[in-house]
Amino acid sequence: MKNLESACNVHKHLIIAVVDEESDITYYEVQESDPAGNMEQLYPSLHTPATMLEDRVIVWDGEASGKLYENGFYGKPLDQKRLQLSLVEGAFLLKNNIIEVTTRKDDNKLNFDEFCERATHIEPLFQRKYRVYEDLRTRKLVPKTGFKFGTHFRIYSEVKSPSEIAHSEYLAHSIGTQHEFSLPVMSRAIRLANSVRKKMLFAIEADEIRHIDITRVKM
Repeated sequence: MKNLESACNVHKHLIIAVVDEESDITYYEVQESDPAGNMEQLYPSLHTPATMLEDRVIVWDGEASGKLYENGFYGKPLDQKRLQLSLVEGAFLLKNNIIEVTTRKDDNKLNFDEFCERATHIEPLFQRKYRVYEDLRTRKLVPKTGFKFGTHFRIYSEVKSPSEIAHSEYLAHSIGTQHEFSLPVMSRAIRLANSVRKKMLFAIEADEIRHIDITRVKM
């Protein structure tokens, strides 16, 4: 980030030149990005019970499940009544008082901090992923799992209806401020994103979330 900030301060582009084993050079441009979406409503106005089942959260009410899925593209329907939420989706909706979460074993009600503590035991990077997820949602974007792309999230700028979903515009991976890139891993992620016509964002978890766009360029 310091190198990028220095380049921006003097109105220059930051270019990374990578030399491979055959002495071929690949150039990447690094820019700070400010992604923004077009979702008019972050979540529907409702309050409904849900249950934390290990690495997912289940909403049981059919009407509430339908509204969450149709208005915000939250979760994945299991049937006509039940909606399965990821841990980050569950935490976001719990924090915003949309769902009330209890545990399966003892039916204890969880507050946001208790939920996050349990989620972190299941998924060690949960807190980092959640901060990025929350940031993306507040930017009026729709983040969903990016597992099949090898990233934390795939991101849509707008979802008017789950039955009419356009291609996602971004892939995003959350990293810490001291993250050291493995060049082959970075190259693979960027090439994959480009091959499916998406931008590859690296979301840096600092005092505030900052998004870095790394793109392959020709010189």
